[in-house]
Amino acid sequence: MDGIAAVASRIVEDLQERYPNQRKTQRDKLGLLVATMLEVRSANLMDMAAVLPRPIERIDERSQWIERFMSNDLVDCDAVMAPFAREVLARIASPGERPVLSMDQSQAETAMFGQSGAGEAIRTPDLNLGKVSLYP
Repeated sequence: MDGIAAVASRIVEDLQERYPNQRKTQRDKLGLLVATMLEVRSANLMDMAAVLPRPIERIDERSQWIERFMSNDLVDCDAVMAPFAREVLARIASPGERPVLSMDQSQAETAMFGQSGAGEAIRTPDLNLGKVSLYP
């Protein structure tokens, strides 16, 4: 098993534990893409396509495979990221620590924060609240 496949395997296991209702095909593809992105240390599709361990010979076809997965409306990014966000918030919100939050107002539907329950989802139609990104 090569490096990307080994990392992808562990990511898939972690996704299974954190988000058990996710479709297996989505979980496997997401694990592979995350492992590939970690390997190339870039979000550039062509960089990822060049090393993506798929039985597709041409890089442009690999890039299309990545684009198709990323544009799949059935992949719920909020649901996938919520367990990870809860863990990160719990780690950085330890007593005496003040997390720094950055609001992304481009998608203003969910804010992930809470006083006691780190990672509580708050739904709001208020356009002044958006996704919360964490910078530990």
